[in-house]
Amino acid sequence: MHCPNCDFKTPEIDYLCTNIDEEERNITIKEKGIVENYPLISDNIINIYNILATITVLKQIGIDSKKIKESMQKLNVVETRFKKEEESGIEIVMHLAKGQNPIACSRAFDYVRKQKVSKCVILILDDLHEDSEVITWYYDADYEFLNSEETKQIIVGGKRYMDTVLRLLMAGVPKEKIVYARNEIEAVSNIETNGIEKVFILYDLYSLELCENVKNKVKEKIKIQKKMEENNNEDRSFIS
Repeated sequence: MHCPNCDFKTPEIDYLCTNIDEEERNITIKEKGIVENYPLISDNIINIYNILATITVLKQIGIDSKKIKESMQKLNVVETRFKKEEESGIEIVMHLAKGQNPIACSRAFDYVRKQKVSKCVILILDDLHEDSEVITWYYDADYEFLNSEETKQIIVGGKRYMDTVLRLLMAGVPKEKIVYARNEIEAVSNIETNGIEKVFILYDLYSLELCENVKNKVKEKIKIQKKMEENNNEDRSFIS
């Protein structure tokens, strides 16, 4: 950007991310005309910003690129913020979304949106400390990102569950896709995993224990539904 009437302009970029290769797990950074690849620790846009910021600071204080790359190879996102597990062929992704923070939630919703697979989304975003009754942030967050053909079911639980349901409806999410209950575990008991490739659990900063309980319930339901599917297939084979 450059004003045609004065010398006001956007400064030249010293460090620019020019490519993100999720398959090869690397990020390309252009620094003063020199292009280098660094390890991609996470494909989440929030963490990509953090990676670029970290590389910038380390290069500015004189750390060699080779040392930065070697160190980055050993890094992982802490499990309290992002974690993946698998149960019976279905990937379960636990992603911190920070309730009452529309930017953090929007970025989490956007990450889910970009996963072009059949998926179920579980929202447990209530602030468990109950230190605020303000819900205006719901309308600053991009719940519209959750309205996609690939999202087969959205499960909502917690004391603010009806506020979340209303916001999802306003975002255009079909009513038949939304499952909700005041109790989070009760809500998750209604998950349908047949044909689902990924389950996303988006949780608040203070909901780590609840997230773990929800994950365990999801795993339990996946096992039950997989077993029922196997039994049905056996019954059809016997009949034929």
